[in-house]
This record gives sequence, C-alpha cells and structure tokens, in this order.
Amino acid sequence: MKLPSLIETFVQAQNDQNTKQYADCFSETATVRDEGQTYIGKNEIKLWNEKTNYEYKTILHPLAYESTVKGGILIANVNGNFRGSPFPIGFHFEIEDGLIQSLSLEG
Repeated sequence: MKLPSLIETFVQAQNDQNTKQYADCFSETATVRDEGQTYIGKNEIKLWNEKTNYEYKTILHPLAYESTVKGGILIANVNGNFRGSPFPIGFHFEIEDGLIQSLSLEG
C-alpha cells in the first residue's frame, strides 16, 4: 500500500522509536488526542511519544489508508507491550502545510 510521504515518515519514525523525527511530523501548534488526554504543541507531543515508546514499545503495521478533505485516516495494527496486542487503531489526521495539525487515535 502506498502511503502519503508524511504518513510514511510518521509510521517509520514510530517504528524506529525516533521521537525527534516523530515530533517533526507535527506543526508547532498541533494537538494529539489519545486515551482521553490531549497533548498540545510539538514539545508536549514529543514528550508523550517518548513516554509511550518507553512504556509500550509500539510498532505500527498499516492496514489501510483513506484520504479525507482535511487529511486522512490510517488504520494500523498496533503491536506493543500492552494487553490485547496487536490491536487495530484508527489514526485520524488533519494536515496543514505539509505537517500534522491534529491527530486523534481511536481504537
């Protein structure tokens, strides 16, 4: 499956546990919503990613991608150190000026 370049970089950064490259996919004012929490700004997103990488060692296996008017939806099996792994999650992206402006994870 062919993913847009930004999403390909996002997945690769996550799978490499590269928090800097992961954070660089986001705008300075981006938001991430995950498990009832909201993370605002590139630095807070980087810290959240560092924490989840440490705790869960998450690896993404893309299953499907659909473009939307504002970005796209990636469905991926998520493997890691958590109960129920692997687990399919929807990554709902809003993209502006080539960077992720908003990401919402829905499992």
